[in-house]
Amino acid sequence: MSLTCERSRRATRLTFSVCFLALLANAGWAGDGAETEVDLSPARWGAAAISEAAKRDAASWDQPPALARGRQGVVATTSMGGTAARAGLEALRQGGSAVDAALVTALTQTVLNAGCWTSFAGLMSMVVYDAESGEVFTLEGGWNTVRGETYPLPPEARSERPGRAVLVPGFMAAVQAAHDRFGVLPFDELFAPAIYFAEEGFELGAHLGFLIDYKKDVLTRFPSGREIFLRPDGKLYARGDVFRQPQLAAFLRAVAAGGDDVMYRSPWAEKLVAAAVATGGKIRLEDLRAYRATWRPPARGRFHGHEIAGLGLPSAGGLEMIESFRLVERLGLDPTKHYSEDPEALYRLIQIPRLFHLFAAGPSGKLATRLFGPLDLSPWGRWNEATTRAIGDRMEAADWQQALRAALAGPTEAVVEEHSDGVVVADARGNVVALFHSINTGAWGSGGLFVDGVSISDAGHYPRNARAGSGHRISHAGRPFLVLKDGQPVVASSSVGQALHSKAMQNVLNMVVYGMNPQASLRAPQFFGPDYSLEDGRPAVYRQKVPAGAFSDEVLERLRELGQEVVLRPPNERVGVGLWSGLRVDGSGLAEASATPGGHAEGY
Repeated sequence: MSLTCERSRRATRLTFSVCFLALLANAGWAGDGAETEVDLSPARWGAAAISEAAKRDAASWDQPPALARGRQGVVATTSMGGTAARAGLEALRQGGSAVDAALVTALTQTVLNAGCWTSFAGLMSMVVYDAESGEVFTLEGGWNTVRGETYPLPPEARSERPGRAVLVPGFMAAVQAAHDRFGVLPFDELFAPAIYFAEEGFELGAHLGFLIDYKKDVLTRFPSGREIFLRPDGKLYARGDVFRQPQLAAFLRAVAAGGDDVMYRSPWAEKLVAAAVATGGKIRLEDLRAYRATWRPPARGRFHGHEIAGLGLPSAGGLEMIESFRLVERLGLDPTKHYSEDPEALYRLIQIPRLFHLFAAGPSGKLATRLFGPLDLSPWGRWNEATTRAIGDRMEAADWQQALRAALAGPTEAVVEEHSDGVVVADARGNVVALFHSINTGAWGSGGLFVDGVSISDAGHYPRNARAGSGHRISHAGRPFLVLKDGQPVVASSSVGQALHSKAMQNVLNMVVYGMNPQASLRAPQFFGPDYSLEDGRPAVYRQKVPAGAFSDEVLERLRELGQEVVLRPPNERVGVGLWSGLRVDGSGLAEASATPGGHAEGY
C-alpha cells in the first residue's frame, strides 16, 4: 500500500474517531455531537491522578499482579505502567487505535526511565492484528549496522572508542511507520504525555535512583550526560528528586512537529554523527538517511489448535517462539493437570527456553554445534520441522544434562545484559498489538553518549549483534507475538529480560492450554530462567532457577532425579527472572490484561 493511501486511510479513520468520541460518555467528553479536539496531555488528568499513577509506579515491584478488564480497551506494560499505561489508555478513550495507544505508552515509558532500558535512539518491533482487514502485520524497526564499519568491533569499542559501537536506530522510524499505517489520532498528540513528563519532571523512584548511582561513572563521562544527571548543585540526581529533561522535551517537540525526519535527516542526525565520530565511530549521515522501518509478513506456526504469529527474519524472536511451541506440542500436555504438578512434563519444559541461549552462545553458535552435531542450526535450518524433531529427540536423551555440562566446558560468549520494555493493547474495534522496544544493551550502555537528552546505545559492541555484518539489519531477541483462534486474536504477549522466553512460553501455555486469565497465569507456579551466574568463568545455564515455595518438594526431588539441578531463589527475585505483559480476548469482546511486578495493566 502506498504512503498516500496509508495517509488517506488514516484521515478517514480520524474523521470517524471524532464522531465516535461524542458517543464515549465514560471518556468525559461532551455528548452534544460537537467535534472535540484530541488532547493527550497529562495536564488534563489533574494533580491527584498524576500523583496516584506515580505511586503505582513506585509500588509496582511490591504488588501482586493485578487484572485489568474492559470492552473498550486494555493496556499492559512491563514497566512504568501506572503512568505509561494510563497514558496509553487515555489514547484509547479519546478514540485512538491500539497502535496509537501502544506508541503513546512506549514513548512515555522511555521518558520515565530516562533512556535507561529503552531509548528513542533504540529499536522497536510490533505485531499488529488489523480488524479492518482481518490480517496480521509485523513492523521491524531494529538496528542497522554501520555500512563503513568492520565487524566484529575491537574491545576498545566499549571503552576508549564508544562511538564505534553506535548503530543506526530504528525506534522513531517505527513510530512513524506504525502511525502512517494504523494511526488514528494526530501524530503530534502521541508525544504529548512524553513531552509533559520530560518538561514537568517526575519523582525518581528507588529503582531508577539506584541505577543512576550504579552507572554514575558512565552517565557523567561526557558533558552531555552531566547536563542530564547532575543537579544544579553538582550532585547526582537521586531517589526522591524531581527529574526534568528539558533537552529531551525539545527533541520530542521537534519530532512531534516534523516526524522521523528529525532523527534521520536533520541537524539532530548531524549531532549524532559528530558525537560518534568524535569518540571513534564510523557512522555517517548516509547510514541514517538510508534507514527504513520495514513491514513484513509474520512468521506463523500452529500450537494446540491455535496459530502463533510473530516476528520473522531477520529477528529471531518470533521464529524461536514458534519453534518452542513445536517442542511443547510433543509433550501432549494434560489440560486437566498443570505442568507444575507433573515433574516429567516440567523437566522437559525447562529444557526448551534454555535452548535459545545455547544457540546464541559460543563463537558463531559453536556451543549448540557441540550439542547437536551436524544439524543446520541457523534460523532458516531450524525452521524445518524435521530439524525441530531432531533437536527435541536430543534434548530428551538420557545423557542430555551431561552433554550440556560438557559443552559448556568449551569457549562461550558472555550473556548479554539487555534492557527492554513490552506493551500489549486491545481496542474496542478489535485491533490488538504486541510491541517490544529496547536499548539492546545494559542500563544506558557503557559509552556515556547522549545527544540532546537522547541516550545512545553501545549495542554494536556485542558479538551477536555484529554477526549481521556491515550495513544490515541485526537480529534481536524480542518476542512480541499474537495467538489466534480461527483467525481471531485471543492472546497478545510481550516479554523482556534474560528469562523473556521462559515467561512468554509459560504464560501462553497457561492461557491457551489451561484456560487461565493473565492474572491467574502469573499467580500459577512458574520457573525462572536458567542460572546465568558464572562457574569457572562460564554461565552455568544447566542449573535452573525456581522461586522457593512455588513447587512441591516431591516435584523438585523428582527433577533432581531426572538430572535437572535446581537453584531456589526468593519468590520476589528481580534479576534474570523475565518480565511479561499479556492480554486475553474472549469471544464476547471482553479483554483481560495483566503484567509481572514492575509493570501494570489498565482497562475500561
